Amino acid sequence: SKNRKNPETSKNFFKLALAVSPKNWDAWHQLGNYYDHKSRNLFAHSIKNLSALNNVNKARRSLNVGLTGEQNEKSRSDVMLRLGNLLLLETKLMPEIYEESSSDSSDGIYFEITKLAFQYFYHGHTLQGQKWIFPYMLGKVSQMMVSEDITEKEILDWFLIAVKSEEAAAKSKKTRNRVLEPFYKFHSTRLNMLQKGDCELDILEEYSYNPKKIKRNSSDLNLNDEKRRKYISRNLLQAFKYCKELSPVFHKAIYKIAFMYRENEYLLDLARSQKKIKSLLYTPRGKFLPKLWFEEIPCTITEGKERKYKRKYLAFYITLLKKMKLLEELEKLVINLERMKPEILRGYTDILSLAFENYIDLQILNVGAKDDQDHKEDCMKMAYITYQWCSFNVVSEKCEEKLFVLIESSYASLTGSNSTEIPNIIEKCSKNLPKAKPPANKWKKRR
Repeated sequence: SKNRKNPETSKNFFKLALAVSPKNWDAWHQLGNYYDHKSRNLFAHSIKNLSALNNVNKARRSLNVGLTGEQNEKSRSDVMLRLGNLLLLETKLMPEIYEESSSDSSDGIYFEITKLAFQYFYHGHTLQGQKWIFPYMLGKVSQMMVSEDITEKEILDWFLIAVKSEEAAAKSKKTRNRVLEPFYKFHSTRLNMLQKGDCELDILEEYSYNPKKIKRNSSDLNLNDEKRRKYISRNLLQAFKYCKELSPVFHKAIYKIAFMYRENEYLLDLARSQKKIKSLLYTPRGKFLPKLWFEEIPCTITEGKERKYKRKYLAFYITLLKKMKLLEELEKLVINLERMKPEILRGYTDILSLAFENYIDLQILNVGAKDDQDHKEDCMKMAYITYQWCSFNVVSEKCEEKLFVLIESSYASLTGSNSTEIPNIIEKCSKNLPKAKPPANKWKKRR
């Protein structure tokens, strides 16, 4: 089963072993692991079809048969964990069907599957209560289950149990970063509840577990909700900074710090937010999109994770640059995205379109910033170069519309004309500015 070069051969041997001895429980487990791995590979490559779903069902069937004859508690808990994760994967493979069914009533397919996953994780927790992964997964499933019986306090309880169980196991400094993932998820859930405003402040204050506690100011002791929110925000920021102390390369904590500096009204600091998120996209030597570090969690999807997080961080960085009106930084980002290899760029085409759209928005704002003629001529040249760049790349229709607005406003700013005939404007641009061509080292047409 560990032979990744020829997994089909391993599958055939397992089937042969089961034909000889149907009660070979280990062969059932290994066959289930094979189908599990295959379904996750299909999901990682965005292949959400019946083939992936069939592999999930085969994996569940094989593991359930193997579970009936397994006596070892540790092995049984591992199978429970894998079965629970397979059910969560099943909800991701056909989201439209499950969402439609769950919108009708709480007894829909989506709710039933998450409820069954909860039962698997709970049974595993009763067998191996010292493992943090089971209460961690129980907290995640509780967030997914739409039910009045599950409260925010119960969700935080599961994550807190995960934190404390792992903290007890990680006593030395070398292993203390094992508490990282449950600790991060605990406070990330608190932050989401604070942002949505659907959780009582008393609960968020009560579940403020942090080894590095911050001192409350005398003003924070007031019952004013505004000051309580401010204290909770500072507590959350300190928690994410503690995650970064445990592991300086823990990208999710760095992102949350940047997010709080951008979105939280009590900690607003766009410059700090840019510095934090930029450290995830550029190395100190300027390398673009470096490899991210990931924690090891059993039975979770690892392939495709990195691209998912990079896309999220890029979208955050693009909107931040637009908010800060940093045209040069956004131009640098667009160029770096365009220079990516075609096979890599294929997974970032919508991000490139978003970056280009925001880049054009800033250029449109920049056209009327000054009244002097030199500035208007620079804007005109920039418009023509941008149009040439657009012709070299595939962009969305929304980007093309904004591009025409940019060219029109640039031409009108330069000539004083109010003409709305965009094709004529483009033609005049090319005649008036024959030398305004993109530099070869920055703008290169793809073949």
